[in-house]
Amino acid sequence: MTKAMIQTARVAGNSPDQIHTALSQLYPGVAVHTASPALEFELQQHQFGELAVIRLSTSTAIQLDLVQRLDGYLLLTAAQGAGLETGKTPAAPLSPMPPSFVLDMQQVGVWRWQPGSYDMVMIDGARLHNRLRHLLERPLVQRVKFHPSIPADAPALQLARALAGAAPGLRRDDARMRACATELALSLADALAYAVLDDIPHNYSLQLEQRHAGPSPRHVKRAIDYIHANARAVLALDDIARAARVSVRTLQAGFARFQGCSPMQYAKRVRLEGVYSALRGGELEHSVAQVARQWGFSHLGQFAHDYRLAFGETPSETRRTRQSASNDEAFASRGGMPG
Repeated sequence: MTKAMIQTARVAGNSPDQIHTALSQLYPGVAVHTASPALEFELQQHQFGELAVIRLSTSTAIQLDLVQRLDGYLLLTAAQGAGLETGKTPAAPLSPMPPSFVLDMQQVGVWRWQPGSYDMVMIDGARLHNRLRHLLERPLVQRVKFHPSIPADAPALQLARALAGAAPGLRRDDARMRACATELALSLADALAYAVLDDIPHNYSLQLEQRHAGPSPRHVKRAIDYIHANARAVLALDDIARAARVSVRTLQAGFARFQGCSPMQYAKRVRLEGVYSALRGGELEHSVAQVARQWGFSHLGQFAHDYRLAFGETPSETRRTRQSASNDEAFASRGGMPG
């Protein structure tokens, strides 16, 4: 996703075939299902770097099956309709979503929208993960899993609504306004990421609370620097302790207290993050196996297991998600489809 890009894409149609043709430009392989041969459907998306403000409206129930899932977290900020149901696959049963929620879009392949209009804000998955890593001072072992529903007056949700309301103003054609809006949008994406992580319960909430024990001591930071600098090399515990200038026992105790894991577990997380970043960043020259080996993973079966546990998807799915994001950017750069 282009960080400095500010643009709008619009999809509109009044028949399933027309909607499918238009949506395929954004979501290759999408399937559109509706019981009505005629309907009014519109999807408008304001993209501000790593933040997207989305409005979807439909006159009848419509189901969208996505082959390539999106790497982001979706906040429903306002709804005037009968609601949304989601599922992992077309064969899986659909689950109704609460009136207010934060949803990991990587876990959803089927979206069934009931008649109405829906306002949403999407945070790029990588940005949210980067902010969480910064707060925790450690790599992530899995994606963020938020509580299934949130209060309508939650501060993070109020901030998301404010962003949705401000989106049209940030799209003004004045060049000076656009230059200012670019930096503003990036700052707002950070602010919303922090607000969501701090305000809405999730699987890392307890670790965020425990981080107040204090920042990592110098020997732990020295070890962390060494691990990051040598993540692709063969790392031994003795080497890490030597770089940190402490004994192995002191090093292990420091990591257990301030990082919640052992030094070698931390190193594995760094390597997994390295593979994830390479695949999501558009690494196409090498195969997934080659990228994994570049990051020190020799046992590919164990690597695939650890990767899926960490990110909730296979390495191949990560690569396909990045290719889908490139298609989104190309579509938006053309101004979207005419209504």
